[in-house]
Amino acid sequence: MDSNFDLEKILDTDEIVAEASEIIEETIEKNRLELIALKKSVGEEYEKSKAKSNSESKIRAEAEAKRLMKGFDRLAEDFLDTTRVAREGTKMAARADRLMEGKGLELGSWGTVGGFDVLTEGDKDNGGKGGLLGSVAAADERARTAAARRMDQDGEEVKEWDSKILIICDGKKDAKMQRVLDCFTTLLSTSSLPTTTTTNYLPTAILPMGGDGAQTLIIVSSSLSNGRSSAESMLARLLKRSLPTGGGAILPPPSHLVVLSSVGSSRTDKFPYSMQNLVGGGKLGKMYEVEECIVSTVKGRMVLSDGIRGVPSDYTVIKFGELVDDTEVAKKNKGNLDSESHDHSVTIRPGDSLDGAVGIQAAANVLLQTVAIQPNARNATMSVIGGMTTADGGNIMWEDAFLRMDGPELWRIEEKDLWNNGNGNEGDADRAFATMTTYLEEWSAIFDNGAMGTGLTTPVTVVSPKLKVFQGGDEDTLLPSIRARWSLRLEFKATRTGSAYKSKSEEKQAERERNNISTPRSSSSTSNSKEPAIKITKANKEGGVEILVEKTTRKDGLIGIRVRARRCNMSDFTVVKEISEETIVKRVQEALTAWKKS
Repeated sequence: MDSNFDLEKILDTDEIVAEASEIIEETIEKNRLELIALKKSVGEEYEKSKAKSNSESKIRAEAEAKRLMKGFDRLAEDFLDTTRVAREGTKMAARADRLMEGKGLELGSWGTVGGFDVLTEGDKDNGGKGGLLGSVAAADERARTAAARRMDQDGEEVKEWDSKILIICDGKKDAKMQRVLDCFTTLLSTSSLPTTTTTNYLPTAILPMGGDGAQTLIIVSSSLSNGRSSAESMLARLLKRSLPTGGGAILPPPSHLVVLSSVGSSRTDKFPYSMQNLVGGGKLGKMYEVEECIVSTVKGRMVLSDGIRGVPSDYTVIKFGELVDDTEVAKKNKGNLDSESHDHSVTIRPGDSLDGAVGIQAAANVLLQTVAIQPNARNATMSVIGGMTTADGGNIMWEDAFLRMDGPELWRIEEKDLWNNGNGNEGDADRAFATMTTYLEEWSAIFDNGAMGTGLTTPVTVVSPKLKVFQGGDEDTLLPSIRARWSLRLEFKATRTGSAYKSKSEEKQAERERNNISTPRSSSSTSNSKEPAIKITKANKEGGVEILVEKTTRKDGLIGIRVRARRCNMSDFTVVKEISEETIVKRVQEALTAWKKS
């Protein structure tokens, strides 16, 4: 009885478990279906909400965009109004470039002096004394002829160019330099030069595209607060070709870039300029950056490309001493005289080589000579100190001062220190000239064996001496004070040092190239392959020293003799050999001492 009860009980329990499991499974499935339905419902509600939100956002975004565009329109209108002149200049520049087919006019190509383009022909209406700036006529005529041909094609009116100078200066930053420029403008207007207009701009102003047809650009380096970056952005605009606003002929960019700077700008590692640069917040360093930018820009525009010369330009860097009134120069420069100047008069030397003060009038006169009269001022860096005196201002004085830039000059000895009979007698001067040149020609034989026994670190080649006698009015000389000139050149030979040095691998490569060129090729090989290309290169200029003996007209009108030494055989890539130059100058001095004793 008990066993049957237990079996029934167990059977009832199994049924209950099975029913419970079925109920649980049904419940879980129901819940799963409810969750799926809920998920679907939530998803639909989310999509509806998202669509509604997107629609509202789109409406808000469109409204915001309309509001912003109205603001942009106002800003654009204001911008176009304020930059109308600049944009017109840019369009004209692009049009000029198309008309020129990428090639610039040569207006402002100022003839050729020492391999550089400068103006050398005087103004015909002014007795041939128009100066450099005034003699735009020759290059201008060439440009007008070319423009006239374009007028036939384009139907545009040809416009004649006026003599213009564009000046970039902030007078508030450098009031003394502004005084120099004011004085310069006065000198220009009262001189015998053709009428020349000057236009002044602040560095922060919108500068005219292409310089508005100015032939000369004068930049005060102290006015460019950011140094090189300011100069680069300024030149990028001023050196563009452009057309005048009213149409007409193409206006070329300025061809002579003049930088007014300060002595010591390239000597900031030496006292007292290191202290001045430190106290001035790096002012001298930034001025030097402007100088370098101008020089590199001009040299870059002189590069030949596919046989076509770049737009010709000249540069001049003038480093003035401390600017003071001319009456204060003697007091400022006391005990600080150049060895060849004893009266505090204007002194000009190549490079950054002088210390002292310069008068306002003196600085203005130097600027006038640089811009309009002296061709040797082109492509040169010079230092200026001293003031104008009663004895200053003559043509011979200025010619002699700027003659030092040619080369540049390394050394000179004047008549008073050269021979005892410097009495101005032309017969005595002729005899001294003849005996001295004969002696120096024989003396040059010591260099025939290269550098051996001369003290030179670089051997030289002696170029046969040349003699030229200048007659009155001779067009071959730009210096009427020189009556005769004898020259002897000692040109440095190429050595395997510096830029000419070749590594072992470079030498092997050069030898392989030579062997490929010199090895004869069989007929079968030549039929199937090309001959190796022979690279023809121009020999680099290694530099040198030219010794000059000159018979001159002195300041007092009498005849004199002088000897000078200057650099020669130079290019932009020539490494200056200062030690060898100094050695040659020393040997010349010794030779002249021996001649004087004989």
